[in-house]
Amino acid sequence: MTLETQILKNSEISRPELAALRAGEFGEGEDWIRGERRRVEWTQSGLKRLAEHMGVTVEDLAAGGAGVGKGEVIWANFPNRTLVQVRPAGSDLKILVKVKDARLYLPGMEMQYMANGPRGWVESRRPRSRGRF
Repeated sequence: MTLETQILKNSEISRPELAALRAGEFGEGEDWIRGERRRVEWTQSGLKRLAEHMGVTVEDLAAGGAGVGKGEVIWANFPNRTLVQVRPAGSDLKILVKVKDARLYLPGMEMQYMANGPRGWVESRRPRSRGRF
């Protein structure tokens, strides 16, 4: 089972387009099912048919964790409280990561981030309290 949100992250198709395809050409129960909290999960046969329809491989659609990285927080005291500056592990670059609340992060703290399409980076895991997970 592959979550529809994972398919949307790994492909260029938008949510309304995928929903229209799901309603029209793919049957509930054999190609996709509704999981808990109305999540849409695609079966292996449905994923295979969707990949053929889109002209990509199944591995491209179902690849998990694409774009997930780890880094060290450099600066978290911007006037914009939704940004944190991070140095990715093994690199000297500095990137800006969008977070929910920058007050939870401290300089020197390790964090996980993931790609947010063309918009940059977002946090993938949020600390429970200031300075620790």
